[in-house]
Amino acid sequence: MNIKINKILFTAVAFTLVVAGCKKDTFDHQMYEPSVAEIDSVYFSPGADKLVADGQAKLKFVVEAFRKISKETPSGRKDTLVKIDHRLLPKGSVQILMNGQPYDKMEYSTTTYSPTNLTFSAKIGKATSKPFEVALRQKQVLLQKVNVDVVFHVFELKNTDPAYDHLTYQNVTQDLLEKAIEDMNNVFNNVYGDNPNGGNANIHFRLAEKNAAGSKLTKPGYNMISYDKSWMKFTFFSPNDFFNKVNEIASYTWDPKRFLNIYIIPSGANNSMGNNTPNHQIVPSGQSPIPGITNIITNASQLPTGTNYTVYGVGVPRTLLFPGTDRRIELSPFIGTYYGLKRTGVASPTFEDYCDDTRLYIATNQFQELVKTGIDGMKFLADNAMDDSRYPSLRNSFTIDQVSRIRAVMANCPARMHGQP
Repeated sequence: MNIKINKILFTAVAFTLVVAGCKKDTFDHQMYEPSVAEIDSVYFSPGADKLVADGQAKLKFVVEAFRKISKETPSGRKDTLVKIDHRLLPKGSVQILMNGQPYDKMEYSTTTYSPTNLTFSAKIGKATSKPFEVALRQKQVLLQKVNVDVVFHVFELKNTDPAYDHLTYQNVTQDLLEKAIEDMNNVFNNVYGDNPNGGNANIHFRLAEKNAAGSKLTKPGYNMISYDKSWMKFTFFSPNDFFNKVNEIASYTWDPKRFLNIYIIPSGANNSMGNNTPNHQIVPSGQSPIPGITNIITNASQLPTGTNYTVYGVGVPRTLLFPGTDRRIELSPFIGTYYGLKRTGVASPTFEDYCDDTRLYIATNQFQELVKTGIDGMKFLADNAMDDSRYPSLRNSFTIDQVSRIRAVMANCPARMHGQP
């Protein structure tokens, strides 16, 4: 027993001596901190070239700072600009100039329409950005309110189908539809947006209280359609399986003159929901046609016969109803398409969305960025409702021009003319 204790004591003493004889290695180090004197170039963007003077719309400034460094290349040393996070500079280093005068905020709004043009730039130390001119717009004249009765046709897998999993399958519940409607109203009516050119469509979406036959619905706006593997054309379900059924069975489409038909398709957001844009318009005498809608007719009876979901309703992926914790249920990009709008993330700089105040950007390589670079080179905070629902964006606003297009489609395009006083 004593021998074991002695061994333990000896080991402890030896360890203490070894530790005492060691000296901790040290070295001087310091994190790089940029200084104002190093800034050689400043990029500035007001985020938009137009601003509505209504106090709600805001310019949100984008500022980037760069310093010059010399790099060794195969052809010799070359100077290049390296981006510096301006937030690491001492407070007050970034100076915004409005009409040449200091302005101390990183965003701007106004209720004054005069002067009608403002010039903004940014300065850091001796480096000053290129100036940008912003044109002020008059406050939007509020459009007459319209009400739209909405029915969600919800496809639910039968619990007798072999693919049905009692542990993991989630039904689309009434509260999810209510949240979807609430978000649509907030976005279409610019409730929580502050886009520089944000507009209010004054459309009130509401869950239909009665069905197509006039009977009161137990669940407002809810029409469940059960399906099973007999619907599959191949060995897996595809969106076309559901589109085909909607086109075959007339009862799956309620009167489009009275209802907005929304189909909750069992599919992910990466799958196409088809072309839901309006293809026909009625052009009253003396009025100009809506650009981008090619088929001009004199009355709704000239529409193609038979039911076709791409004409009479809009499909949305089921996954949008289950977006995850702390995320909104956002259907507006799909509803906006149905009412004649185009997506903002495009593949070509020649893309046309027929709305001059909408910020468009090339989607490639910008999927994960909240600040986008527009097709005109101007950087801006992504917040348009027509931004892709799979990627970062606030998606909380339509612009005034987009609102005008939506209301023109509702007034002149058959199957979209279901707005009620």
